[in-house]
Formats: sequence, structure tokens, C-alpha cells
Amino acid sequence: MDLEKQLQELPKPVLAALVIGVTIFVLMFVVQPPHTICDAQAENIRKNHEGILFPRKGEKKRTMPGRIQQAMESCRFGNSSGACYEYFDILRRAAVAVKNSPTECTKVLLNVPIEKYAKTEELVEVRDGKKTRDELAGVVYQQVTLEQVFLDGMETMARKAWGESPPEPGAQKFGWFQESELNAFCHVRDVILRAKGREGLMAEARKVYPKLPGEAPPRDPATGVGSKTFIPKRATQVYAEKLIFERSLFSAPCDFFR
Repeated sequence: MDLEKQLQELPKPVLAALVIGVTIFVLMFVVQPPHTICDAQAENIRKNHEGILFPRKGEKKRTMPGRIQQAMESCRFGNSSGACYEYFDILRRAAVAVKNSPTECTKVLLNVPIEKYAKTEELVEVRDGKKTRDELAGVVYQQVTLEQVFLDGMETMARKAWGESPPEPGAQKFGWFQESELNAFCHVRDVILRAKGREGLMAEARKVYPKLPGEAPPRDPATGVGSKTFIPKRATQVYAEKLIFERSLFSAPCDFFR
């Protein structure tokens, strides 16, 4: 007796229950796979960092960017411990949350999307008599993964510590960074190391090296202020990769700063 005939001979209540059971199975295990521990960890990170790292619902159900956007801009233009404190603290807390999750969940967590992260201003050219000027036409926010947030943060920290001119190996490579800033950097670096391994981490570091200045800007003898128009050679044009590593934050002995 074939399966079709067997199904036709089943009582209708039994057949209905069988159909419902199969439907539930398909929905739970095929269309929507079982909820894993990594899914739970991702939900916890979203919940615990809502409004800070992740966006939140504001008035009239508008999605508002997390505080990281403003904190990142403050650090970018401020270049000091006070200006960068909140940005680095957000990165540190997020990195610690990932590190406290099971190792097998790291890549899942780094792929969690963050909406309204990177702000881009759209400008339009407006003619005013014989002159033209740019006016703000709108703001667009880019969606990125949590991994990109950490990579952006690691690059920002490395560039801030390096400064306007190449530091010497040793304590000078920390720049104005104190223990709290170094602690934040090391936690972020740990996450990238866990996800990508040593070679992957160094591959990301090598993307930063060409963005570091390889020479100091000339200074005005009267004011001692460096030239704003001077375009220095890049570190990769002056130093071998090994020497850049030794002078950069990437070589920080993190065992002392966690």
C-alpha cells in the first residue's frame, strides 16, 4: 500500500493533526532554525548596548543612532583623553561582552549588523549671486557589522597614539594614552585576534600602516606650531614593516593593561 493511499484512509482528525505537526516542524526547524546559544548572546549584546552602540527607537518611532556616533566624532576632532573617553569606553564594553561569550560565538557576534552607524553628510551646491556654497541636503547612515566597528576603533586608537610624527619604540609609542585607553585597545585587539588569528590581526594592522605619518611636519620657529598644509610621507615610505610595528600600538604588551 503506497503512502498516498495510507494517508487517504486515515481518519480526518488524525490527518489534520499530522498536517499541523508537519507544518510546525517545518516552521521551527527548516524555515526558522532552532535558537542557539550564539543567537542568545547576540540578543544580549543588542539589548545591553541599545542606544549606545546600537540604535534605539525615539519619538514617533524614529530610529535614533547610538551614542557611539557622537562619541566617535568627538574623539576624531578632539584628540585627547577627555574627547575620546566615551568612544573608547563603548568599544571596551562591547569587546568585553564578546570576550565573555563562548569562543565559538565570536564570528557570529561580529557579524551582527548595526544600523545607523557611520554618518555621511550629503551636500548640494547652491548659487548665491556670483558665489556658490555647499549646503547640507541630508544625512545618510551606513549599516555595518560589529566587526567593522571594532576595526574602525582599533585603527582610530592606533592613529591617535602614533600622533603627527613617528614615535620611538618603547613608552613613546603610547602617545597620550594612559592605562584606561590602553585597556580599551587591548580588549578590542583581543576580539580581532580571537576572530581572525595572528595573521588576520596583522593583515588588519598592515591596512593602517600607510595611514600613519612617516615624518614630522616642519614647525614655525616663532610659534612652534607644525604646518597645517604639510603633507608628510607615509610611514610605509620611510620604515620597514617591522619597524612600524615596533613603534605602533599594535605591539603594546597587553598582558600589562587588561
